[in-house]
Amino acid sequence: MPSAPNPAELSGRSLALRTIAGVVILFGGAAVGAFLLKDDLTRAGVWFFEVYGLVGLVLGTLATDVFGVPVPVDVYLAAAITADKPAIPILAVASVTSVVSGNIAYALGHVLDRIPLLGRLVRRYEDKGRQAFAKWGVTAVAIAAWTPLPFSIVCWFAGAFRMPWRRFFLATLHRAPRIILYYYVIALGWMAGAA
Repeated sequence: MPSAPNPAELSGRSLALRTIAGVVILFGGAAVGAFLLKDDLTRAGVWFFEVYGLVGLVLGTLATDVFGVPVPVDVYLAAAITADKPAIPILAVASVTSVVSGNIAYALGHVLDRIPLLGRLVRRYEDKGRQAFAKWGVTAVAIAAWTPLPFSIVCWFAGAFRMPWRRFFLATLHRAPRIILYYYVIALGWMAGAA
């Protein structure tokens, strides 16, 4: 099984291509989902928001962007789209929660070495993390906010390596336009597949 790429070794072009590929896959996945599974996905989205509502969106986003749970925020955005929820509250809640989550992950990074499982993770990737931050600086956080790099893990490392918080916070604000863009990519894919 191939290992995850070292962020310090990725070029700006490589990250851009990965991000564009991710956006295309997101659009295509939404279109195919709408074409093949529209009723099932609509029922799932409606069920999620009837049962969990915006609290579910908050908790799911927190789990992903603080702890790295491998269910991307885009899944909750897709559920909102399939359930035909109004965009503004979804985008506001998801954006604010993601930014707050990144900052919680940063704070968690300060104590990672005291948590056995996470401390081992930091030690395992410490060299790669230090190389990435040496190469990219605070820009690494902004890059992770937009690209397929795991945002939560980059935020952990930013905290663990004591990146200045104000600069870190400003970089996490990139999550809001990323969430808005990805929401509309999913929405357009959904509309294209449902047409």
